[in-house]
Amino acid sequence: MKSSDTATDSLTAADMARTAGTEVRQGVEHAVEAAKLKLTEVKGRAMHQVDIARTGAHDATESLRDVVVRHPLASIGIAAGVGLLIGAIFIRPRF
Repeated sequence: MKSSDTATDSLTAADMARTAGTEVRQGVEHAVEAAKLKLTEVKGRAMHQVDIARTGAHDATESLRDVVVRHPLASIGIAAGVGLLIGAIFIRPRF
């Protein structure tokens, strides 16, 4: 093997390494862009679900408020019963 062949082989190896590095960099950039797009998509879906939950909670609150206004004594009785039940659960003696 001549020294010119060694120089050519070294040059070829350097070119191959440079090309491989470029391909890896491009692959990483592509993966990052794909991850950003997916994150944006997931964020959009999550925000939509939050809006749905917020609307449902608002509707439930309004419905409960209407029931309390129409039946105030029953509402007080139910609240007292729930309070006693919760109190009994947390204050019972522990052995």
